[in-house]
Amino acid sequence: MSRIFLAFLVLILAACAPGGQPAPADELPTQVPSRTPGGPTLTPVSFIPPESTPVQASELLRFEGEGPGQGGPIRLDSETTLRIHWQQFDEQVFQVFVVNTDPNQTDPRYKKVSVALSAVPSIGYTDYLLIPGEYLLMVETGAGKWTVWVESIRP
Repeated sequence: MSRIFLAFLVLILAACAPGGQPAPADELPTQVPSRTPGGPTLTPVSFIPPESTPVQASELLRFEGEGPGQGGPIRLDSETTLRIHWQQFDEQVFQVFVVNTDPNQTDPRYKKVSVALSAVPSIGYTDYLLIPGEYLLMVETGAGKWTVWVESIRP
């Protein structure tokens, strides 16, 4: 009987000994961020590349409505980057364009530029580099309430 007990004890110890089978993948230890004694965690929460600089902007236009609408004009005296923001919370098609009002403008990159097209509620912005001229913002389709605003971006 003591041999059976001894064999049983050896089996139990062998099963519990390290170096046996590795733990299943879901039981592997997770890495814990390292800490300095008494200091903050060394794992960064967010990272801003050192070459990036904040963008300064000035608001040029803000308008809101329901259904189709138009805002402007916006007069650009030089090549300018515009940041066009929108918010709309309806399940209908929502489409915004920037339209150059110069009748002699034939370049399609500047004549009528699609800014936003969404069929679900959306919030966003898009940056566009535009040539000098006069522009209108047009919401061509939209059923619910929306807001559109434009900023001039200076890097």
